[in-house]
Amino acid sequence: MAFESMNNVKNVGFHRPFIRCADNRAGGSTIYVSARTGLRGKRVLIEIDREESLVRLRSAGENERGAQCLIQGVMSASKAVVLACGTFRIYVEQHADGWWYGKLPTIS
Repeated sequence: MAFESMNNVKNVGFHRPFIRCADNRAGGSTIYVSARTGLRGKRVLIEIDREESLVRLRSAGENERGAQCLIQGVMSASKAVVLACGTFRIYVEQHADGWWYGKLPTIS
């Protein structure tokens, strides 16, 4: 039997950017955005592609409407977001087009 020291093992998912959705008392959903995305304190556009099971988000432009993400990383959205995303952590990665993409979990 071989033992491996846990002092040198790094948590792979700890520093990855993510979003997480949750229900709130008002009947909508609350979205938490990690600091690694750089979207905190900005207006954020969120789009969901149900056919491809993708969610994407980016900072809204000057003439675009988006949800205000507070500096703490919390923003409100409609109940449809939490119904599509579930209450799971969704890891996102930035693409060349400026959008952050994440794969939606399969909810059965």
